Amino acid sequence: MGTQAAGDYNFWAELSDKDREIAYSPRHGVPDVDDIINGWLTRSAQVAAETPPTQIAYGDGPRHKLHVFALSEPQAPVCFFIHGGYWQSRSPADFYFLGRALNEAGFTAIMPGYDLCPDVRLTDICGQVERAFDTAYERVGKPMLVGGHSAGGHLTGWLMTRPDNRGRIAAGLPVSGVFEPEPLIGTWINDKVGMDREEAARCSAMRAPEVVACPTRTLVGADESDQFQRQAERWTNKLKDAGADADWISISGCNHFNILDHVADHATGVWRRVQGGP
Repeated sequence: MGTQAAGDYNFWAELSDKDREIAYSPRHGVPDVDDIINGWLTRSAQVAAETPPTQIAYGDGPRHKLHVFALSEPQAPVCFFIHGGYWQSRSPADFYFLGRALNEAGFTAIMPGYDLCPDVRLTDICGQVERAFDTAYERVGKPMLVGGHSAGGHLTGWLMTRPDNRGRIAAGLPVSGVFEPEPLIGTWINDKVGMDREEAARCSAMRAPEVVACPTRTLVGADESDQFQRQAERWTNKLKDAGADADWISISGCNHFNILDHVADHATGVWRRVQGGP
């Protein structure tokens, strides 16, 4: 586990509220976003009908379940993948297509559900994902690869800053994550999340004093805004400062949404690179 002194977390400070709202609105400049999402939902519904995952409770709420796509091979590596939706929408069932893709790439996939804002606060979601990861680790008993998309990218980073996770995370793959959430204050995104600056700082993966220094590849679409690129770059710098084998990769032709299709379509190569392969 490495530590990092406080750094420059105000890389959005030069932007007006309006400019930040545009920069952090993933749909901006993506005319086919509805087609992309409908493709996810169609493929995921097919997976649910053909090979539904096992659901394992980690808490008392209806969303507090691990959705597990298990391979029969007990030695298979395990990927713990956290869905996105800006902490206010979606569920693992919307991303079952990725569970199948990970199976086909040789991974058991575990996808945690969690409560959504405004019913709970971001602080609560961070705690729920911690409990979900604890439950998953108790069941598999070995370090897991941890990844997530968008809000799930932030939550991936959050898990990587928890001291108890030293030795429990084999590698990280956050995708299009907002590791520092404060720039969302004053935008429509925060209408339901309801963060103030104190909570944003408390839930910031970027400001956490420690980080698990595991191999990490942080992905972002080349067509995403400069702010998403900066989030990825600064998160990678934090990991490197802690001694991790870390890099961030801006993927040509990808935006905030179709980057997840890229991860699904190239799951074997993506995860091999995370683990240090060619």
